[in-house]
Amino acid sequence: MNADEQQFYNSESTLEISKPAPKIYKTKPIQVATFLGGPLVAGYLIAENFKAFNERQNARKTWLYTIIATVLICSTIFLIPDTVKIPDVVFPIIYSWITYYIVKHYQGAQIDASINEGVQIYSWWRVVGIGLLGCAITVAILLILISFANI
Repeated sequence: MNADEQQFYNSESTLEISKPAPKIYKTKPIQVATFLGGPLVAGYLIAENFKAFNERQNARKTWLYTIIATVLICSTIFLIPDTVKIPDVVFPIIYSWITYYIVKHYQGAQIDASINEGVQIYSWWRVVGIGLLGCAITVAILLILISFANI
């Protein structure tokens, strides 16, 4: 084996296939997506950040809390009598601000540190798209539930 072949085999054996670096979602975009798409969107984005931070257990916990919060929010909304007039925007504002503070508390330092280390962040286009997709899914689920309740 000549020197060129030896160098080729040496370089090939040290070749590593690396996964692409994870991207993260920033706090404010998570808040906006939550406002647009509801608490399920918040859970998805927060869980994705936990996965990027290699905290899979926290990602699973996030989904559990998200499902519980979604059931509680929907139950609360449906239990409010029709005589009580609350603007439709009140609940999304409340849960999006709660989400903002939860993300700030549990992921804020990691998000800032990751950005300082050069980790890429997802674009606003993606965040808004996820929020709108979450809105469409939530509306579809509610329409299905309402149609079953009327049967």
